[in-house]
Amino acid sequence: MWRFLPSILLILSACADPDVAISNDDGSAADDWTGADGASEDSDGSDETGIDVPELGAEVDPPVAGTAWRVWLADVEVSEPPGGAALFDTLLEEDSLIFYVDWAGAQSFGMLVAVGVDGVQDLCEVPQELPTADFGDNPLFRIEHVDLTIDPSGTGVTARDATLMGILDGSGWSWGALRASLDSRDFQEDLDALGLDACELLEDLGSACVACDDGVETCMDLAIDGMTAEPYPGTFDPNAGDAC
Repeated sequence: MWRFLPSILLILSACADPDVAISNDDGSAADDWTGADGASEDSDGSDETGIDVPELGAEVDPPVAGTAWRVWLADVEVSEPPGGAALFDTLLEEDSLIFYVDWAGAQSFGMLVAVGVDGVQDLCEVPQELPTADFGDNPLFRIEHVDLTIDPSGTGVTARDATLMGILDGSGWSWGALRASLDSRDFQEDLDALGLDACELLEDLGSACVACDDGVETCMDLAIDGMTAEPYPGTFDPNAGDAC
């Protein structure tokens, strides 16, 4: 997704402060996560994403296979810290994500995701298949434990163990959020050529790398909110990338 890998650190550093709490609109501290039934999970509960879900509205019809939605990256909110999402607009060649429903049932559905340039699917990028979306809490859907690979040129930057949630409103998403972990080792080689170290730069910005699953402190949190989606006006090609 990122064409200029050294620039990725600017985005990631704006997303990486684990000490910034998510707040409600009135500035009060939010629960770690408020479920569709109104129950909250605390820090010792089973949900550790830190996502505060808005109050759910009425149920909607399940999405129809072949439906596509578009998320504009300039409109998302990087909540750690607030305001970091503005960097998407200036540093990303791709300006959108396009989600495609390839099958659907009453309680779950499947999606592909592709990047867009000028709001149009990049036909040279192969769409990624996502794990099954749980739609049991209609209109809320939830996808867990997915590794989203950002790989425009074989670099292989991956948002690990990601959780993606969204609220469907009948035509698109009225709200969406993403939580994941990023390992700076994925792109440190690109920064080495510039004499830069990802974690040192994060420290300069008041944040810090945290331990990855293997215990090495090169990982950072990614927290994105405000992922509203509109109907995609084009034709989504699930087989894109084959001709490039």
